[in-house]
Amino acid sequence: MNSQDLLRDYLSAQTDFSTTRQPATTALSPPVWRPPPIGSIKINVDGAFHPSTGAAGIGIVARDAEGTLLLGRATYLDTVADSTSAELQAISAGVLLGVEAGWQGFILESDAALLINRLCRAGEDASTLRRQLQDIRSLIDTVSSLRLHYVPREANTLAHSVANWALHFQSSMYFGPGLPDALRTFVPVVNQPP
Repeated sequence: MNSQDLLRDYLSAQTDFSTTRQPATTALSPPVWRPPPIGSIKINVDGAFHPSTGAAGIGIVARDAEGTLLLGRATYLDTVADSTSAELQAISAGVLLGVEAGWQGFILESDAALLINRLCRAGEDASTLRRQLQDIRSLIDTVSSLRLHYVPREANTLAHSVANWALHFQSSMYFGPGLPDALRTFVPVVNQPP
């Protein structure tokens, strides 16, 4: 990905997501995770990257409208190219988790604005990420209803904590329902689902 691609994506992401901001006359509250509509599933994903080792962690959490953690995954990757690759792998693994669970419709949220923007954009992608984005789009096409959303990091803290746990402990696990004790001691209490 060259600098022009990054700048174009950044500016596009700023334009695309500016409509979600509240008017200046309203007091702004910090972003928090919001449950999906009743009957829906929301999957949050995040990638954590350690540049000096090239290692990464992926965090995926799927919750229902009550905020109950249904399924999750923490994955340690010993070598990835960069933080963008970690985020792409998290998005791909999140879609795959929903497909493997048999959910025909779900919402996937990530704090990787540029990647969500690229995945939502129609047409061919000429960047170096083209192949990875095509693979994710192909996986998305197997789901009858999938909505991709960007959320700020503050609204993605549980997936972020799970990704950091995988990276810190160089460990992987599937879990759910609920948060296992190994993660519960690592995840701040305010981020834990009921």
